[in-house]
Amino acid sequence: MRTYSNLPSISVVIATYNRAHLIGATLDSFLRQSLPPNEIIVVDDGSTDETEAEIARFGSRVRYLKQSNRGPGAARNAGLAVASGEFIQFFDSDDLASRNLLSAKAAALIENGNFVGDMAYGPWLPVWIDGETCRHDGVVRQSRAVEGDPVAAFCRGWLVLIQNCLVRRSLLEACGGYPTDLRTSEDKLLLLRMLQRSPRVRFTDEPLLLLRQHPEGQISASSKNRLERARESVEFAVIALQELERRGAERENIRRWRAHVALARAAASRSGLAPQSIAVFEPGLLDIARARISSFARRAELALSAHARGHRVHRTFAPGPVTPSTEALIRELGYEPIRK
Repeated sequence: MRTYSNLPSISVVIATYNRAHLIGATLDSFLRQSLPPNEIIVVDDGSTDETEAEIARFGSRVRYLKQSNRGPGAARNAGLAVASGEFIQFFDSDDLASRNLLSAKAAALIENGNFVGDMAYGPWLPVWIDGETCRHDGVVRQSRAVEGDPVAAFCRGWLVLIQNCLVRRSLLEACGGYPTDLRTSEDKLLLLRMLQRSPRVRFTDEPLLLLRQHPEGQISASSKNRLERARESVEFAVIALQELERRGAERENIRRWRAHVALARAAASRSGLAPQSIAVFEPGLLDIARARISSFARRAELALSAHARGHRVHRTFAPGPVTPSTEALIRELGYEPIRK
């Protein structure tokens, strides 16, 4: 059995809203960690269901905070404000953590008894859970470390899920915590802000995040919510461009991101959003041309990937197969893994 020395103090912060029927399994997955966290904090963002009663079942093992509904970013910031850990593990209230999630990430941050990392991340897998069955598509995301400069990778389309990162508290605070003016892209903007501060990023392929897929977790297909999501997508892209320019990002990264903004604007326009409501950035002809080339290349690459490897997960997400060790981590949680 692996032993660890000089381990960091860890606070798990979980924001939730009306997930009384799901959050119990999430909390169980953290209460059964091979490296127990120093504390688990749940911030209830104004739930109207039985969330409070469900969390009360766990007694003093879970600290419960409730606030009026102000969005996921504000809820996570409230948890960060009271957390005592040197490192923070944000987590979503419907996902599941393999039992070695914290121990593997903590170990990745330490070398020869010294801290060598500011954030650690690892693989994740979308799953559909029904009773004791865990269905999956057979493709682990982030099966290996991102290649090269993380900011450049971000500008090419790479994302790491923040709920799958163990992050130094001081890094989060230096970035001002989660943005609260966005509700669908706040995690992406926080990730960019962290990466631009050149943190020491570590990868470990040992643990596994199970990203639970379910009807309650999907964005509504209504016209209003679809338009709002499109608007926020452009707003995020423009804010990110401004921050890349202000912090002196490499010219190629800025060019790539300007093309991304152009694509986001085009997608928003196709969704029916009026051009005058899609932020102030006006792409030039070169931005549009690069965006079209990028879009064509990405579609071609996805089609080739589907033909050659049987899936359409883009290579920036470092896809890999579900292995026997992956399945063993799922079985440890009490579920039988089955390929869809």
